[in-house]
Amino acid sequence: MTDAIPGVDAGYVAPFVELCRTQPDRVFLSLDGVPYTFARIGAGADAFAHWLRVQGVSRGDRVAVMMRNSAQMVAMVFGLARAGAVWVPVNPQQRGAGLAYLLEHSDPRVVVVDDELRGFVDETVLPAGVRVVPASTLHADVFLPAERGEGAGFDETPPHQDEVPRVHVHVGHDGPAQGGDRDPPDAEDRRRGRDPRLPRR
Repeated sequence: MTDAIPGVDAGYVAPFVELCRTQPDRVFLSLDGVPYTFARIGAGADAFAHWLRVQGVSRGDRVAVMMRNSAQMVAMVFGLARAGAVWVPVNPQQRGAGLAYLLEHSDPRVVVVDDELRGFVDETVLPAGVRVVPASTLHADVFLPAERGEGAGFDETPPHQDEVPRVHVHVGHDGPAQGGDRDPPDAEDRRRGRDPRLPRR
């Protein structure tokens, strides 16, 4: 276990930053047999956090990410946390009205999407000013330079874990999306083992 950076709550961001500094060659994760060290993920996270600032994303702003699992996505999640931005995960299988609802109600400043999924995002009506960025663009402009040691650094103090609001939005099985802090209408029936389709006595 590592000590958190002084003055910063020991969530997961501060220990990550500390491990990137003290154990850069330690393997953070392996994907398809390829190891990714703390240094590699950390460099990508810092470069992405810097990119967010250049795009005008501030602490507390929301960024929707519609990507399949990859090392780049992991680095993005930590970059969002480093920048104090709110990660809004979007299921890559989401489509149509459910996707439109999620993107509208999560109010993101930026939407990052895998290239092959871009068309589904483009079919939605996004609020004015929302920028949609293909993952390949970030790969070329942000993450490849970071892997070559040419990425921008990021030296802001990691945010307190309570400083950034949480956003939870999910889409119901048969209807519109529900806010993350509210149960679906039939939740109580399901907890009690009742069939929600039957009338109550």
